[in-house]
Amino acid sequence: MMRALHWLIAVLMVTAVPTEASDPGSRLLPMVGADEHIWFMLPSETSIGQWDLCHLGRGSGEVSYRVVRRLPQRPAAMAAWSNTLWLVMESPHAAEATWDVYRLRAEYQESLELNFMIPRDGFGTLPPLTGVDAVHGMAGTSTGPLVFADRDSARIATRMVSGRWADVDLPESEASADGSRMLGCGCCGPGGIAIAVEQEGLVTIWTRGLSGDWFRAGDSIQGEAIELINLDSHPLLVSSGDDEVLVLDYVQGSLRTRLTTIEEPATEWGMAGLTGGAVLLTVDGRQVDAVQIDALSGVRRTIELVQPQGLIASSIWSIAVAVGLACMVIMVIVLARGGDLANAVLPEGCAPMQPFVRLLALCIDLVPGLMVFFLLLDGSLRDLVRVPMLSLSADEVSSYAWLVLVTIVWCGLWESWIGTSMGKGLCGGRVQSITGPLKARQVLVRNFVKGLILLVPPLAVLTLLHPNQQGLGDLLARTVVVRPIAPLPSE
Repeated sequence: MMRALHWLIAVLMVTAVPTEASDPGSRLLPMVGADEHIWFMLPSETSIGQWDLCHLGRGSGEVSYRVVRRLPQRPAAMAAWSNTLWLVMESPHAAEATWDVYRLRAEYQESLELNFMIPRDGFGTLPPLTGVDAVHGMAGTSTGPLVFADRDSARIATRMVSGRWADVDLPESEASADGSRMLGCGCCGPGGIAIAVEQEGLVTIWTRGLSGDWFRAGDSIQGEAIELINLDSHPLLVSSGDDEVLVLDYVQGSLRTRLTTIEEPATEWGMAGLTGGAVLLTVDGRQVDAVQIDALSGVRRTIELVQPQGLIASSIWSIAVAVGLACMVIMVIVLARGGDLANAVLPEGCAPMQPFVRLLALCIDLVPGLMVFFLLLDGSLRDLVRVPMLSLSADEVSSYAWLVLVTIVWCGLWESWIGTSMGKGLCGGRVQSITGPLKARQVLVRNFVKGLILLVPPLAVLTLLHPNQQGLGDLLARTVVVRPIAPLPSE
């Protein structure tokens, strides 16, 4: 009897607890966007309690995202306009009621088809918010950020003006009333802003220009405001509808136009504007999926996201960079101590092969690997340009690793057979042992190290440090790349 009573109490407790589905937006992803840039937050994959700031950009028709910064805490608010992101975080160093404000900008480089973060490291800083008890939201405008906060139990809005925070009057008294909730975004016109005020189940839209006057956009609607996003400089309201449906409404003047309705995702999700449409991101673990909703027709299409660099790719780069640093240290030690490694005796009638000629020979030796890379693995020239910056994704670095493997096997077979690779042979050079006949072990060592250098191409400059143009592979294998020199006329 007591066991049955316990089961009954447990069932009643479960049914009394509201589920996630009963709270629209309870799985909302911290996410903002404008123009060609979207920013969102994910829990760090490697550091517990920290957060990864991800940037999603679109270039050459493909959409990709990557982790650009790691934060010790989740931001209290985020906002974006054009290519600029603003963050508000509770200050860990200053006194209470102080909030740090940061800025980050993405600059797209067409030649490399990459978005570079400015500043290169960390964030730019704005004057902190002081005397603020809590931050509830943020909106990005063409003239800077606007923050919704509480001060002395009253709702306020403050924006950056000439390097200082200045309060902005809110529309009527209902915007600052207890229990109200505000969402904001930039809209058409310099400094223009739109806010959605939700109070007691009613949502009211207000717009404001540089004149400072607020205009009410139509009548209030029944529902719960979840997001207010900037879509091509027009505010788009995302609210909850019946049967777990998200309703997307344009706000234009006093008119509200229905764009579409979609089913609320079952996983964590977020929505932001991208030129030409709204983007819905859903996150399940570390898997990020994207759907774009056309700004005119409301038609949805899946976006194929290029996944960021994973653990495999980062491990390969990390190992290669570590080996490269070790190479540099060993090279410096070898040159400082002297001996036979630093001053190898070259075969008579031979001279070190010049760096430019060796580079030309390498380009010829890369042909088989490049054929595999482009024809079989669908590689692109852009991927090769990004190799020196160590910014390839997991899939891309796997394709490039195959290029390196084919190259070192190709060169190793030729050098084991006739003492030179095809490229070196065509350029008049060969691999020569400084201890006697060239052995297979020497060929294996020098080509293994060559593979590591191909993974981190900037390390090739170490070869220039040696008087005989010997890299670490040649030093470890006790080999040198030489070319015959013509005898003097007297000889």
